[in-house]
Amino acid sequence: MTPFLNPVNVHQRRFKTAQILGRNVVERQYRVCKRRLRCIDSKLRCRLANAQKIIIATAVLHNIAIGKGDDYAAADDYEDVDSINYHQTNGGVARRNAIVAARFTS
Repeated sequence: MTPFLNPVNVHQRRFKTAQILGRNVVERQYRVCKRRLRCIDSKLRCRLANAQKIIIATAVLHNIAIGKGDDYAAADDYEDVDSINYHQTNGGVARRNAIVAARFTS
């Protein structure tokens, strides 16, 4: 889901801020896993069912390593969300607006 590129009210700004914060956490974690477990750093050449198992296994291995004290801290290289070129579809815009109305207007 794309952020509001130019939020026009406080509700849209709140949504954009929440989305950016959540996206940064998820993308940073994905980058850390890709650096730690190089098998997911490139295209997986296997069936979808096997790709899903590989991704889950890498998450489990990552969590085990953290549990054992091996906290792989990669450099913080956050991407500026405003610099990303987003393609917005009408369905996506309508869904995003519905989320703002339901969750960010109170």
